[in-house]
Amino acid sequence: DRSYGIHVAQLAGLPNPVIARAKEVLTNLEGDDSGSTNRQPRLARRRPSEVVREHPTLFEL
Repeated sequence: DRSYGIHVAQLAGLPNPVIARAKEVLTNLEGDDSGSTNRQPRLARRRPSEVVREHPTLFEL
């Protein structure tokens, strides 16, 4: 596993749905070998999870 950011997020106690979504995004980005730089619009269409908006740690930082 090369994604230290996701591992650090787990250690920081981010909710499991956030970790799962991060893994999904990472898999999608790593699997895109087409060389296309048009990835942002597809990812940007997703709404932030309610869990993320309500997670108290985000507001304590």
